[in-house]
Amino acid sequence: MIDSHAHIGSSWLNTIKNPFSPERLMEIYTELGIQYACISTWDILNDIPRGNEEAYQLSKQESRWIPYVVCCPLQEEQSVEQIKKYVGDCGFKGIKMHPTVNGYRVDSLRIMEPVMKLAAEYHVPVMFHGEHDAFGSPYQFAALAEAFPEVDIIVAHLCHNLWIDAIEVCRAHKNIYLDTAEVSTHNFKLERAIRFCGADKIIFGTDSPCTDIQSHMAIIQNINTYYPGTLDQAGLDKIMGGNIARLLHLELK
Repeated sequence: MIDSHAHIGSSWLNTIKNPFSPERLMEIYTELGIQYACISTWDILNDIPRGNEEAYQLSKQESRWIPYVVCCPLQEEQSVEQIKKYVGDCGFKGIKMHPTVNGYRVDSLRIMEPVMKLAAEYHVPVMFHGEHDAFGSPYQFAALAEAFPEVDIIVAHLCHNLWIDAIEVCRAHKNIYLDTAEVSTHNFKLERAIRFCGADKIIFGTDSPCTDIQSHMAIIQNINTYYPGTLDQAGLDKIMGGNIARLLHLELK
């Protein structure tokens, strides 16, 4: 199993302190049977380069961490430099972006172009924080997916209150995927996402350590209890690790 959406760092935007050390978080994953976790820095506002370097150093110490580079496209020169350094030179497997915190629209294609072109060049997916706001809502991701069809786009959180639209956008675009972070108490959202988009388009993610990892696992693994026939074993395996492994070009051991 792979948690496709996890964070490291001392705090969330220097406000909410991270109660878990990377070592303790990995212990929890081990206890739950999760082999790998895709990590990105929580420092997405104040010092992105420092946070990316922290993720790199952790990934060197622990091979079960799969690092994503964080960037803000409003800082174009820095974003290009960080992606080339950490994806091109250091082997990071993906790009993580947070349009809501950093204050840009994902359908501002001129702003997004340098990052998306590098994602295409390096053949890595881009994971976005999805939201119900003016920055990263479903139909903005649709415009981005249409402009850059060669880039795989992972939309986190099913865009919260716009989850129905997120499912429809995912259904309509081959290069859009949905992660399950923060839908752990809403099995009806998960069932609809699987039914309309297919198990190939849904990716297990938790947004840990700020959520209950075990609850996220249970809602997926137990979905047939509430909605019989939703997932067979092959579909479950895809969601719990196979899909993200394919997008990241990983070979699972």
